[in-house]
Amino acid sequence: MKLPKVIIVVLVFSVAGSIFLSAGEKPKHAFLQVCYFVSQKYYKVDQELIEWERFCKDVGSSIPLFISEEEMVKALRQVMSYLPVSHLDIYSPSEEKRAWKGIGTDTGLRVQLVEDYFVVTQILEGSPLVGKIKKGDVIYKIGEDYVQHSEEVGPARQTLTVLRLKPGLSKKQDFVRDDFDSFLVEPSQSEISVDPANKVYSYKNLTVLQLGSFKPEMYKQEDWMNLVNQFIDKPKLVVDLRGNLGGDFAALLRGLSPFFCKPTLIGYIKAPRRPAMEPMVFPDTLVSEKQFEILEVAKEVMLSTFENYGCFRGELSVLVDHNTGSSAEIFAQAILEKGTGRVWGQPTKGEVVLSIWYDLSFILGKGYSISIPEASYVTTRGLDLERVGVLPEKELYYELKHELFGRDSWLEALR
Repeated sequence: MKLPKVIIVVLVFSVAGSIFLSAGEKPKHAFLQVCYFVSQKYYKVDQELIEWERFCKDVGSSIPLFISEEEMVKALRQVMSYLPVSHLDIYSPSEEKRAWKGIGTDTGLRVQLVEDYFVVTQILEGSPLVGKIKKGDVIYKIGEDYVQHSEEVGPARQTLTVLRLKPGLSKKQDFVRDDFDSFLVEPSQSEISVDPANKVYSYKNLTVLQLGSFKPEMYKQEDWMNLVNQFIDKPKLVVDLRGNLGGDFAALLRGLSPFFCKPTLIGYIKAPRRPAMEPMVFPDTLVSEKQFEILEVAKEVMLSTFENYGCFRGELSVLVDHNTGSSAEIFAQAILEKGTGRVWGQPTKGEVVLSIWYDLSFILGKGYSISIPEASYVTTRGLDLERVGVLPEKELYYELKHELFGRDSWLEALR
């Protein structure tokens, strides 16, 4: 199939393609077409897939003639959730924009539940709340409702009730409500970059390389080398992968290369339904069409780091958390398996498959797409990270005695 535009990403490991279905398809037939298409592209051919396809067709056969776009998406998502794999999903136009371009409507606040408090641990660049809220503040309520989950704060649209430690308070434990001042902030949502920036910064005696994403635009050769030159000669370095959901294969390998110094095999992409038997090597290019030329035919693609990206010889630490996913998990596991550094934090998402994105505009309306897992990733030790994730050598936890004062508990643990 000739694709008009292809983008390869491992956020999710993805590649854009298209399903061409008649605009006049009835909902039932369109639903069944999706069932069939997933069954033909899915990376495993086993009894589980056979049973799922039968189930999907049963549901599709009962779809009413007149069904709304929203109801169709909901039904498809429910059916796809029965296959135990990540990145099998339908994306709306806004969700696709957030996934591909890293742009979304957001407060820019990232919080962690620390004991009983949702503490602001990060404020994204471009957040409309910069200067109004600071690290260490507590998001107490959204509107009239108490915050229940950290994921509620980013998309919040109602007034925020914020708690801030009273000036001069120096206690380290047993914090109570009377220790805080309270004030209201309007969320003032706007479209911002929802991926943390790639940057090098100092935290007390530590040099930190924050890698917020492996999206290709962040790893153009000149830009990446400018960043590498900021840390390459440091005696110690912390690579912070917290919240990194992944990105492009070449970006991942460029990101890893300074920590291996020479080309090093880290794992394999395995796609048993592809035709070419001979293993291929993933190229050092951000041009998605060239990547796809290999990924669409090879049963096995070797992922190796590249030459000419510097050589870091200092002490390396990597931080991961429950929001570290996809290619960022590959990064951390490679460091673990090759013994080039230590990995601390919390177990990662366990969402590591190659998915390919196809346009569903002709079924659900302009901008809708579907991602289908079409290959797995296996490390050189034979470990499949899907639904397993990376298990850090040491688990770290957020502590109020640091977070309420704007300090980073995990970086404090590494000092």
